[in-house]
Amino acid sequence: MDIGQTIKKLRKERNFTQEELAEQLNVTPQAVSRWENGTGLPDISQIVPLASVFGISTDVLFGTIGTNDDDEVAKILEAADALDEETEKLAINDDFYWSRVQRGYEYLIDALKKYPNNMKLLREALFRSVNLAAMYRWNKDDERAAELYAEAEREANLMITYGDLSDALYGHQLLAKLYAVFGDFDKAEAQAAAFPDDVYGGFTMNSGAMTALVRVQAADHDGTVKQICTNVFSLLNVLDGELHNLATAYVWKKQYEDAIAVQKGAFKLLELVYNGGEYTPTYSRMQVQHTQIAECYLLLGDEESAYEWLEKFVDFHIAQKPRFDAREKSDSPLVRELDFSFPDFPAPYDAKAMILQELDYPWFKGIREQPRFQALLERANAL
Repeated sequence: MDIGQTIKKLRKERNFTQEELAEQLNVTPQAVSRWENGTGLPDISQIVPLASVFGISTDVLFGTIGTNDDDEVAKILEAADALDEETEKLAINDDFYWSRVQRGYEYLIDALKKYPNNMKLLREALFRSVNLAAMYRWNKDDERAAELYAEAEREANLMITYGDLSDALYGHQLLAKLYAVFGDFDKAEAQAAAFPDDVYGGFTMNSGAMTALVRVQAADHDGTVKQICTNVFSLLNVLDGELHNLATAYVWKKQYEDAIAVQKGAFKLLELVYNGGEYTPTYSRMQVQHTQIAECYLLLGDEESAYEWLEKFVDFHIAQKPRFDAREKSDSPLVRELDFSFPDFPAPYDAKAMILQELDYPWFKGIREQPRFQALLERANAL
């Protein structure tokens, strides 16, 4: 239904004549007639008054009458997700993949023309525009990168200005990433400053922490345990990721002993939480820290220690596979009551693919043909 039909429908529902509506809007009855006949459109200055007269939001005037915005947006997001999944299945190379991601982004931009202030659509569009802008920059397509940079900046500022606190922080987060990728470090720092600077406050200013607080006050002990186990799991993965990034930074600085110490510290943390490392989530970096430690030992010229950690890596994944496939939970009280419907949990777990992928990295090229390394490959291929 176009805006003229919508005005006519709303006018009749409220028992207004064209003359009465015109009088309230301080326009001529002929103007109202032209709107309803589709031979003219209301001036932009009349949109808010029209909505006010009818007692509706301006969105209704633009064609959403008789529909549920939430349902429509949910369908749009499902379609975008389906396009993403299709892209992953059909991806032949990086250029093909990113061309499909571009299509998904354009699909969302079209949807935003109908729902220009919908924060769910803006979130999805912003995520894609930032990543696409970065991709085009890396591929030296400066013109397209600049276009997407401007689009992402606009989308983020809309979220920051008109969204709730969660939307605003997400906008700041993606802007910080965008600016950093493009080398606008002063702007990136300014976006980072929008977040809490207190460590405790920063890590507790989220829905999980607030939900736990409510359940504690409500004396919902079962709910409290479940929520806090989930929070511990989330924080553990954040810390796990930060330790990985710290170790990587030490590698870039060629401080390999420090990198090894950080990675081994991450192991101790995970083993503490998961009762000796008998179970870890499949997306924990414990999957790959063995090989990162092995890489550092190779860079230090300690081939024996490198092999020791590569063998630990293969042993770990072979032992973990049955637990991952069975979705076996940890018996640790720190995470035992975790809500297990985590969205990132893959099925089934492919230990063979994981091992072969890690062993194929270029830093093992110098030892690849050695019998001890070939034995590791044989164990993996036998799975």
